[in-house]
Amino acid sequence: MYAALCGIAGCILGVVSPTAMAVLGYFALFEGTHWIHLTLPLATWIMGVSLAFLSSTGEKRYQLYYALMSGGLGWVWLVSIVANFWFVISALFMDG
Repeated sequence: MYAALCGIAGCILGVVSPTAMAVLGYFALFEGTHWIHLTLPLATWIMGVSLAFLSSTGEKRYQLYYALMSGGLGWVWLVSIVANFWFVISALFMDG
């Protein structure tokens, strides 16, 4: 039961943390915040993926790892699409 809870927590952290890194990366690039703020989501992401990877066994271990990587990068991709629409509108209509 403990391994299952660790796996679930690791999956949630492994998928949500890249989105937090993307948002904080935007603030670091365009809003002037410090890059040190990216260390907490990065550490959380590494911990979550490691926790999920180590709690699974056998062939499911690598399938779970690939699913976490693609899920996290998919969320970053979705957030970047919304940000790109905002940047285009800002550049064209708001003297961005």
